[in-house]
Amino acid sequence: MPALRTKGAGRLPIGSIAADHSGVTFASTLIEPGDSIDILLDGRRIWSTYAPTPRRNGTSYLAWPRPLAERLVGSGELGVRRSDGDDVIASGAVQIGALDEPISLVNDRGEPLMLTKWGRLARSASDSSVHDRLIADGRSIVDVLQAAGWAVVVTSGSLLGAIRSGDLLPHDDDFDLAVHLDADSPADLAVHCYALCRDLEAAGYAPIRHSTAHVQVPFHSDDGTLSHYVDIFTGFHKDGVYNQPFAMRGMLAESDIFPFGEVDIAGTAFPSVANPAAWLALCYGASWREPDPAFHFHVPRATTRRFENWFGVFDQFRTFWDDAVESGEIVAPVTADAEGLAARLPASSVVVDLGCGRGEISRELAARGHHVIAADFSGAALHRARLAGGRVDYRRINFVDRRDVLDLAVDVRSFAAGAPVHLLLSNVLHSIGLDGRANIFLLLRQALRHGGFAWASFPTDEARWLRHEDPSSWHLPLDWVEEEAARFGIVCELIAAAPVRDLHGTRTMATVLLRRSDTATNTDEHEGPNR
Repeated sequence: MPALRTKGAGRLPIGSIAADHSGVTFASTLIEPGDSIDILLDGRRIWSTYAPTPRRNGTSYLAWPRPLAERLVGSGELGVRRSDGDDVIASGAVQIGALDEPISLVNDRGEPLMLTKWGRLARSASDSSVHDRLIADGRSIVDVLQAAGWAVVVTSGSLLGAIRSGDLLPHDDDFDLAVHLDADSPADLAVHCYALCRDLEAAGYAPIRHSTAHVQVPFHSDDGTLSHYVDIFTGFHKDGVYNQPFAMRGMLAESDIFPFGEVDIAGTAFPSVANPAAWLALCYGASWREPDPAFHFHVPRATTRRFENWFGVFDQFRTFWDDAVESGEIVAPVTADAEGLAARLPASSVVVDLGCGRGEISRELAARGHHVIAADFSGAALHRARLAGGRVDYRRINFVDRRDVLDLAVDVRSFAAGAPVHLLLSNVLHSIGLDGRANIFLLLRQALRHGGFAWASFPTDEARWLRHEDPSSWHLPLDWVEEEAARFGIVCELIAAAPVRDLHGTRTMATVLLRRSDTATNTDEHEGPNR
């Protein structure tokens, strides 16, 4: 059968399928609207969703989610099956776009990708060895936390799998734990959460704070790539209401939590809440016992607003940047920044490359004899930077987490040992938001206390295709930078403004020097009032 396209396909024979850039159309009499279905590419699941109401001509149409629409180009075999069975109810060869190659839905390591319940592409976790590692690492963290005195239980999808089948859910790619706290206020809970992070760090883990109530512990393969992670949520009662940020808030008795029980996951024992059925009904609804691969969380707006105002949001665009690196579409540093900065640096300078990405400029500066610390938000970018080598000290930083930024400020000050520090922000400031820039300017105020300067570049006019969910498409007017920096005693000097073409069209790229106002004219012999 020749490959079919969705547009203009009209009525399709029962059991057939067609697709184009916008979506997929299929014809079947074996499903009802609302049934959970899997979309298959060359026999493997890439997306689970719900069957739509058929159109007048008897066909069913689904628009591709954006992450799939951007990647499904070429030829392949598409199929549809019910999520509760193995029989394919519609299938056929398709050609999407003009590319004369098989559709490639894999990461840069050749690992197959699928759309998760969070609407992003991630490595498929159907390999049993992935589940073995998840269970082993989940148990190891439980042991560490219990030894430190934390009341920890298995939770969320990991608990759901344990109760349903005594194993992880088939497509789980993470492991879920919760620590139950006796906290009277959001501030108290945040203090507990930071203490929990210190206990994890003391045990050799590198926890990532998603908020002051949610921690994630990443695990890496032997080659340094991210393999999987363990989520650690916090649970607490306040004013009679049970809270488990970021998605769960409702009525659940303390007797449903305590005393802890035990569940088995593939032969490994884990602590659990006293009444798993009550917890799962609150989290997933009354139908939690029925498998639903298409399930995804609908967090009430009131719940999101309360938790975000109580505990903050530290990782809003982390997956965007990681995905951009995986897809090869990461925003590149401005090439002129390397030469411009290097021309102004004294020999053997201390340089901090903030938002270093894959480390192109960091390695070039290190090759010129400078001492370079390079930091980025994206673990995927840092992994590629480290693989490329070079005498660079790479580390992860979250610009919207002030504790993270101040920790770096202390490390830089110790490393420089009184020498001037110079910083690079190549194509960064516009994409981190107001709170992130405030932390950056606070870092500059501390790092530049013995002289030095920061070299920064950023687009000042709007992108042709501005999207809130794509921070690389944002822009930053020059006068905003001047005003924001001035609040921290930082002066901004425009070096150049020129058109530069990037992923979002041709935009004006401003290049500026940032210095402390009390050292801008090299009068730094005495301590100023804001030191």
